[in-house]
Amino acid sequence: MKKVILSIVMVAFIFNSVPAFAQYQEPEMIADVLVVRPVSLAAIVVGAAFFIVALPFAITSGSVETVAQTLVGEPFRFNFTRPIGDFSKGKAEPYSMPSVNSQYGESERKGREGR
Repeated sequence: MKKVILSIVMVAFIFNSVPAFAQYQEPEMIADVLVVRPVSLAAIVVGAAFFIVALPFAITSGSVETVAQTLVGEPFRFNFTRPIGDFSKGKAEPYSMPSVNSQYGESERKGREGR
């Protein structure tokens, strides 16, 4: 019974917040907040689960970065870096992970190697 009441209260809060978007009168923004963002969040969770399953195979093939980018990175950027209601960008820009050595400057790295 508590779950039913909690669900009704959550739906009421969601529909109560919709008038806040009424000043823009853009159905894309409302659809983005109420449908696309929650589905994208679920896609991140599912992608992370698939990434964990695929990780042993990705390690042996040397494609961990590509697999992580595809299954977790792209859904994450789509959900958290895209402006609300903006679907014009299409696919997210690829993100390249910095290498471990790139955190040190060239001169500092040479100094460490000389020791």
